[in-house]
Amino acid sequence: MDSVVSSLSLAYLLHLQNIHTKNLKTSHIPLINIPRSDLSLRTEITHALNVTYPTSSTSEGILPALTFMDEIDLKSLIENNKNTTISITDHNRLSPSQEWLAPYITRIIDHHQNEHLYSNVLERIIEPVGSCTSLVVKLWQKNSFCTAELMNEPNLSTLFLTPILIDTVNFNITFDRTKPMDISSRNYLKSISGMTNESMNNLFEELQTAKFSLDRLSSRDLLRKDYKDVIVNGYKLGISSVTWYLQGSKGWLERDGSDQLWNDIESWTKENHLDVGALMTAYEFPLNEGGFQRFLWVWCGNNISKSQCEFILNEIEKNSTLKLTNGISGGWVKHGKFWIQKNITASRKQISPALVDILKSLPSKSKS
Repeated sequence: MDSVVSSLSLAYLLHLQNIHTKNLKTSHIPLINIPRSDLSLRTEITHALNVTYPTSSTSEGILPALTFMDEIDLKSLIENNKNTTISITDHNRLSPSQEWLAPYITRIIDHHQNEHLYSNVLERIIEPVGSCTSLVVKLWQKNSFCTAELMNEPNLSTLFLTPILIDTVNFNITFDRTKPMDISSRNYLKSISGMTNESMNNLFEELQTAKFSLDRLSSRDLLRKDYKDVIVNGYKLGISSVTWYLQGSKGWLERDGSDQLWNDIESWTKENHLDVGALMTAYEFPLNEGGFQRFLWVWCGNNISKSQCEFILNEIEKNSTLKLTNGISGGWVKHGKFWIQKNITASRKQISPALVDILKSLPSKSKS
C-alpha cells in the first residue's frame, strides 16, 4: 500500500509544482510497479481506493485512471523521450529485473535502510519513518498551493492517510514504528480530511480486516502478493510477507497440507530462481491466543550447498534484533527452518538487511 500511495502522492505533488511554475512541458506519471491483474491481491489497497474514490452509477472510481507496469513500454518511452527521468518511492534498490533503469533515476524517497546506490540521483530523501508516504506528505506541507489543492479534494488526504495508519499500526507505540514525522503527517491530513479520531480508527480497522482476509488466495498468490527480491554477491534472495499464519486452526498448513505447501514453495523458488527464500508471516490473534505474532521461515534453493544453507540458517537464528526462538527444521519446513519471532516490531526493514549481510559474507557465487 505504501509504495502505491507514495507514488501517487509524489506524482501529483510534482504535477502541482509544474502548474505553479508554469512548466507545462513535463508530465509526471505515477506508475504502479505491478501488473494490473495483481492489484486484486493487495486487498488493503483496493479497499483504500474504493473507500476514498468509490465506484457508482456516475463514476468508475480511481482505478481506471491508474497506470500499471504491464500497461506501459518503459524502454520505448525512454528511447523516444531522451529527457525521461525516474523517481522511486518506498525502496532505494531496484529489483534485479529493473536494474537497467538505474541511469534514469534522479529522485529517491524511502524509509528503508539506505543502500547508497545510484550516484546520479539529484534528490535523495531516506529517513527511517513509519511510512514512506509521511515523507511525501512533508513535501506537500511545504507548499501552500498543495495544501489548497488538498482542501479542495479532501478524499485525497484520506487516501494519503491510509498507508500511514497501516504502517504505524494506527500509531500503536508497542510496535515502535511511529516517528514524529508520521504524527505530523497524520495531524496535517486529519485536519484537512475532516476525520475524527473515531472515523480514523474505524478506517484503520477496515483496512486491517481487508489486509488479513487472505485465506481465499492460492499459495502462489500469497507468496507474490507482497514480494521483493535482490541479488547479493551473486545470490538471489526473495522475501515474501504474508498477513496470515501457518500453524493452527484454519491456518495455511491446515488448508493446503504440508506436502502441497512445500511443493508450492519449491515451485515458487524455481520460478523466481531463488538461492535463498524467506517467508515472513504476521497475524493479529485474539488477545487470549497471544495477540499480534510474527513468524519467519527461511529456506535454501537447490544451488546452495548444505553447509552454506546451515551457515545462513545459523547466522539468522543468532540475530539479536529478531529474537528468533523455537526453530523447527525438517518435516514440512524442508531445506530450511521456521521460527517464532519474539521481536514483533522487526519487519522486512530489519530482516532483509540481516539476510543481505549474511549473503555478503559468503564466497561470491560467480567464483564458487
